Amino acid sequence: MVVSQIGDELINREITSRTYDYMRDCMRQIHTRAECIIYNLCFLKNSQDFTNISTHTPRQKSKAIDGNTKDHAHVSSGNTGDLQSELTELRAEIHKAIGDSLTAIREIYNVAELIEVISSDPYKKCLVDISELVKSALFLLKRKMPPGTSVKSDLPSSAVTIWCYPFFLKHAVIELLLNSFTAISNYQLNAGDSGPIICFSVETKAEEHFIRLNISDNGSGISNETKEHIFQPYFSLWGRKGLGLTIVKWVIEKKHRGSISILSKKGKGTVVQISIPVP
Repeated sequence: MVVSQIGDELINREITSRTYDYMRDCMRQIHTRAECIIYNLCFLKNSQDFTNISTHTPRQKSKAIDGNTKDHAHVSSGNTGDLQSELTELRAEIHKAIGDSLTAIREIYNVAELIEVISSDPYKKCLVDISELVKSALFLLKRKMPPGTSVKSDLPSSAVTIWCYPFFLKHAVIELLLNSFTAISNYQLNAGDSGPIICFSVETKAEEHFIRLNISDNGSGISNETKEHIFQPYFSLWGRKGLGLTIVKWVIEKKHRGSISILSKKGKGTVVQISIPVP
């Protein structure tokens, strides 16, 4: 069975199911970051109470402590050196809490943008920066990345835009990343290797009218025999059957009139090359 024999309806149904999974993951990420912000805001409020008491005169401290919790009682009994040391530590903790909160807010904003893309009209074409699309897909899957994995990016600093279906193209990149994660989770540390690595690069071939996205890893690799069947529906690479790479091929070749090729050697890693024509 090849991609053309499956039918658009089945692939669209599979993509819709996966979209719901990604949406649930996005909501969990928002919830986690919101909890971080709430915790830090409570900490900052308590820190303000502490510093207010710490800057009082001894008589004011006694009155303030009487009106506050006993948690602050040690302030009045400590000497000036201890107090200054505590305030220095507190300032560092406040600085970290503010930094963590700002990071969480930025990440919530990124997740909100992801939700907008993966819940958008699948058949709406628009100009998309390919580098930003890859980064957002990687951000969505950050928690699924195997521990110790290094990400090396050779993505262009300036925008490289393509006319595409962002909903479908992001799904294709996500599926490729998930396969890379599985490959490098089976990674065997070799002499001289620095650990599991995923690399990204974008090539622009203006004279050939296409943009090429390369995604590579130094994972378990694929044998030549496996490569012949890798895009077949329900073919199992690592014991999990599905339509992941079938969807990738469908998105690249049918939806974007592009091409996909895989360069791999068993035990040496894999390079996936996606070429998408530029109008």
